[in-house]
Parts: sequence; structure tokens; C-alpha cells
Amino acid sequence: MAASASVGTRPEMSDRKLDSEGAPQALRVLPPPIRTGNNDENDKEDTNQTFLLRLEKQGKTDAMNDVVSRVGSIKAQVMEWNVAEYKVKLRKGGKKTILQNVVGRAEAGFFSAILGPSGCGKTSLLDCVALRNSSFTGALRLDGQPLTSKYFLHTGYVHQKELLFSHLTVREHLTFHSVTRLSRGRTTEECLGRVEAVLQEVDMVKVGDSQIGGGELYVTKGLSGGERKRLNIATELLADPSILLLDEPTSGLDSVMGELICLLLHDLARRDPKRIVLVAVHSPSSRIFSLFSHLTILSSNGELAYFGLRQRILSFLEGLGYACPKLFNPADFVLELASTKTIQNHISDPMAAGERVECLAPQEVLSKNLDLEEGSGLSAGRQDKGDSVEIDNRNYSNNNKNDAPFIESGSISNVSEESGSSEIRAGSAVSSGGTMGPSVGVHMYLRMSNSSPRLVAATKASVVDDFQARLGEDQRHQKVHGVKGARSSQWALFKINLWRAWIQESREKIGLTVRAAMTVTLGLLFGLLYLYQIPKDKGRNTAGFLFSLLVTMLIASSVNVCLYFPFEFAILMREYYAGGNLPIPYFLGRTLASVPQSMLFLLMGIIPYFMAGLAPTVSTFGYFVLILFLSIFSAQSLGYLASSFTSNPVVSLSILPLFITPMILFSGMLYERHSVPAGLQWIQEISVINYSFGLLVLNQVEAVGGQVRVFLHQFLQVEQKDFSIFLVNLIVLALGYRLSAMIILMIRVRFISKPQ
Repeated sequence: MAASASVGTRPEMSDRKLDSEGAPQALRVLPPPIRTGNNDENDKEDTNQTFLLRLEKQGKTDAMNDVVSRVGSIKAQVMEWNVAEYKVKLRKGGKKTILQNVVGRAEAGFFSAILGPSGCGKTSLLDCVALRNSSFTGALRLDGQPLTSKYFLHTGYVHQKELLFSHLTVREHLTFHSVTRLSRGRTTEECLGRVEAVLQEVDMVKVGDSQIGGGELYVTKGLSGGERKRLNIATELLADPSILLLDEPTSGLDSVMGELICLLLHDLARRDPKRIVLVAVHSPSSRIFSLFSHLTILSSNGELAYFGLRQRILSFLEGLGYACPKLFNPADFVLELASTKTIQNHISDPMAAGERVECLAPQEVLSKNLDLEEGSGLSAGRQDKGDSVEIDNRNYSNNNKNDAPFIESGSISNVSEESGSSEIRAGSAVSSGGTMGPSVGVHMYLRMSNSSPRLVAATKASVVDDFQARLGEDQRHQKVHGVKGARSSQWALFKINLWRAWIQESREKIGLTVRAAMTVTLGLLFGLLYLYQIPKDKGRNTAGFLFSLLVTMLIASSVNVCLYFPFEFAILMREYYAGGNLPIPYFLGRTLASVPQSMLFLLMGIIPYFMAGLAPTVSTFGYFVLILFLSIFSAQSLGYLASSFTSNPVVSLSILPLFITPMILFSGMLYERHSVPAGLQWIQEISVINYSFGLLVLNQVEAVGGQVRVFLHQFLQVEQKDFSIFLVNLIVLALGYRLSAMIILMIRVRFISKPQ
């Protein structure tokens, strides 16, 4: 089928009629596909020359900044896709087809939508179009050209679930993303100015200094659901993308708030510079539905059921014999027709304990003489010509086929012909006059049981074949790699990550209070248990006190990391794929900001130090604090290492004992150092507790001397000369485990994980 072409810088829908020669009568009312030609080259040159002349009137800095902000809007005017097939692997083996023969087109200045029943693949299609998922066969085109890595500079992708730092304010959140995405081409003042402009654009100036709220471990007060959605959109608008893709922007909102979000998106699409705005929505209200300019309807099986103008969807359905009733939401009607699961369940599942009704073949039902078989439970065994059947609280005469709602003559000739008859259960009794209650649903079954495949077939003949013939399946999109964090320097990313992490840590009052209370309580408990026991001890209580204190601090500090760090991985992935962060600057800033907070765990050792009566000299106490700090730092490194394998805190807490337990066993306290099997000595060499415990003991006995020193040297099989070696090894392990966690995190972000 030939594709239509258009001329002009602003794309418009073509009104050219489709070639219906040889097509079924129902297909002759199908809307033409959106025009497939590119903008005229002369018009492109005029547009670009006008823009360049305007740049010449500005200073070089302003021109460069304008180019950065308009990078998407200059070129990205038309986006086309052909997702011929997308499959996913099943856990039990085999593959499942999610999308098949789905084509489409979106243009700047239009608000387009992807609709379909639950589980039809709307989000999967959006991921394919956004190239967050490139493992599909087909092709993508931007202004008629194959995609390159610059495509990600054009695109803003708004996920369905908001992943935000709860203790940041709206302005701080946008400032972070403005600096990370724009600082390479702009000054700090210009980045802050862009933040204020976006706040005005999404109408969030009043809540600019309010904390976002929410959270994973506990929920804090903050923004409402609609404000969080708008903040999500504002984050992507900072880079002024020319393509804005949104997944379920109205989910979780009431109809009024959902309409406000869609009005904002509609305005963003039409406002200069015009953008391509494509959303995936589940069940829009009629008012939201009226805002869409173009629709992509998916069937329950992930196939294209309609593609074209929203204004022509009803005429398309009427041509197939399905007319939307008055005062009925067109979106709901379309979704019912595109769905097969809903109708099948409606038929097969018993709705209530009632009479069994046998439904004959459609041709017999629509004939002038509607015969009801005997024994069906109806009081009248036969309904003659002219009798009426009450369905959905309305009467339709059987001798007039035009009275049947939504159905035209011959429009359901292929329904259930193979089965011949089907059985359903009536939800209400049938009156003696031959009328059926509204819950029977016989008419609904007849008019819609094969609607989804008929829509798919009609759309394939009129739209899909033409798109696939023109776009082909070059698979070039599978070789495209995004910018992924390359918009700012490493140093700028490190500073801004450190700033954000420090704000998040310092404002987490509940967490700080709980950690402080825990460390003080445990410190007092240790102090009371070993109250003035160390001065008169012969070595056993000294070793027991230092070992139990060290193990408790190691577990507490590492568990604290495992509880919080995994939640941030999903945020990092989104920022990375949006060109707003990198794993190394993030990790360094995040871990450095947590150092002051880790000082709280020192209270667990400082409080009982004097209560237990350890050596009161300044040097001994100073080394004691230093060794505890290195031990806490090492334990947190183990926590980061365990958390770097997963984004689930439950899994990270399950992995943590695999690191800690061997270190406790090979600490020298529970097992003689010289009797460790040769094949397991390497575990002793990488044990944080081994060196930390040895250092604490050597530091204590150096000050007290006497019999305690001799006993502990023999018991732990250490000597005073080992102090410096143990100290160096502990520092190396602390940094080594932290570096290992950073490397694993970098590998996961760049090569394994996908944005969540």
C-alpha cells in the first residue's frame, strides 16, 4: 500500500483515502496511516538557517547553551518503529512472544498514546521505542534515518514508578539532575536558572522547597501522588528533550489529577519547541482520551489492533461492525474490543448460580427466526419472529437486524463457526415471555468474541504491511549504545553526588536516632558487663571484651549498609541510562558522605572503654579509636560488597554472613592460628576480624604488660612486632573490599543490569 507524503516543517495528518481495491467492505472505512514521508529538504534548510541566524545574534556562550537545550528539537520531528517480534525467555525454558508486528509513528507537536488491555505489552513497546530494550527484531527510524547514540540525547523517558530520594527537596532534586546533565555546556547559574524555568513549566514553584517524601524502609511525609508524577516529568524536561516517552503517567491518580497530568503533557507536545510526546496508558477517562491525537492500540496478544488518528477510531470500528453506544467511554469500548481474555473469562466463568443457557451459532441467532432449543431452561421453548429479547435493559426486535446494537449485517459471520455452539451461565432467571436478564451477556459474547483478531487482521492489511515493507528489519538498533552518564565531568559528578548523599544522610533523623540509641545502649551494656574487670583480669576477660565488642560493631555497621544501599541501585540505573550519573563518582560520593555517620558506632567502644578499665594512656586510647574506625570502615566495605551483587536488601543480608562468618572463625580467638589447614590459610589472611582483634589486643597489652601480655601473646599466637604489619593489612583490606564493591557495581551497571 503506498505511503502518503507531506510537505512542511510542521507534520500534519494526511487525509488521502486508502486504496481499498480488493479489500473487504469493512476495511474501506479504515483511517489512513499517519503520513510516512519526511519533511521537505528545502523546508528543513529554511528552518535550520533561521535558527542559525538567530544564534549568530547571540554571544558564543548563549549560542552554545541554546544548541545544548535544543539538541533534540532541531532534528527529532518524526519517529517510526517496526517491532516485528519481541520474545522473552521463560524460567522453565522456551520463549514467550510479547510483541508481534507492531508498527507506529509519532510526530512533534502531537500527543500520542499506546493503549491496550493489561499485560498486552504497552511498557515493553515503550521500552523498545526508547531503546531501553534493544533485543527485538525490527527497525527504528528518527527523521527517516537509523538511530545513533545521539538518540539518547533527544529522549526523555519517564518511568511508571517514581524512584526518588525522600529527604531531598524538589528544588534540590532538580538541581542535582540539572548539574549532572547540563553542567558540561553551562555554568552553575544557568543550570539553576533552568531549574526555575522547569518548576514554572510544571507548576511546582509553590512546593519547590518541600521534601519529596516517601521512602522504602519507612515513609515520610512529602509530595502528593500528582506532584510526584509532575516531578518525574520535570526531571526529564531539564535537558529539554525533543522526544518525551512516559509509562503510565496517570496510574495511581484519580481522574481529575490524571487529567491535569495529561493536560500538561498535551501542552508540552504543542508548545514551542514542539516535542514528540508518547505515553502508555492503561484505562484513560473519556476526557483524557479526547486529548490524544494518535492512538496505538494493542491486542491482548501483543499485536497491533489499531494505529491512526484518535478521531477516526470509531469510524474504523463501525466499518468492522462495532459501533460505540452513546454516553459510553470510547476508551473502554476500544479496550473491550482489543481484549480477548476479558470476554473469554466473562463467558467461561460462572457469574452466579443460575440457569444454563445454550447459545447457538451466530447465523442462527441473527436470523429472523430465533430458535431456542428445548430443555434450555426457558419457559417458552420457541420464540417466534417478531418477539423481542431484552438485553442490557433495552429491547431489540429480532426481525430487524439494524436494531441489534453495534452489529451490522455480515459483520460477525466468522464468530464461533468452528464450535457451533457455546455454553454460558445466566446470572438471572428468564421470564416466561422469553426475555433474559441483563447479566446473561449473550449479545455481548456474540458481538465481541472475535473482535480482537478481526481488528488485528484489518490493521495488518491497511497499516502494518506498508510500514514493514518500508522500514524493514535492519536490526541496527541493537548496535546503538547510549550516552549513559557522559554529559558531565567525573569531578562534577563526584561533587554533586557527595552533596546529595550528605543531605540525604543528615536529614534522615529517624535512622540517625535509632543508630545513636542502639550504639549507646550496647556500649552501656558492655560497660556494665565488664565494669572495672580489665585491671584485675589475667587475660580472659580482656580478650572476651575486645572480641565481642569488635564482632558486634562489625555486624551492626555492615547490616546498616545492606539495609540502605540496595535501594539506591535502581535510582543509579535510571540516572545512568538517562545520562545523569556514573557508578564510580556515585559510589565515591556516597561512601565518603557516610563516613561522618559511621562515627556513631565508635560510641559503642568509647563508652565501655573507661567503664571496663582499659589502659588510660592517651596513645593507647588514640590507637583504640583508630583501630575501631578502620574496623568499622572495613565492615561497611563488606556491606557494600554484599550489596553490590543485588538491589534487594533481603538478598544482600543473606549474602553478608558468607563474608562475616569465615572471618569470625579465622580470627584467632576461636581457632589456633598455627593449626589452620594449609588450604584454608588464605581465609585467615583476608579476615578483617583477624587483624582488628590482633591490633586491639596488642594495643592493650603494650600498655599494661605483665602476665596479661604473656598470656595473650601465647593465646593468640601473636607478637608485639606484628602490630605494624596488622595495621597495614587492615588498611589494605578496608580499601580493597571497598574497591571490589565499586568494581562489581560498575560491572553491573554497565554490562548486566537494566533500568528498573
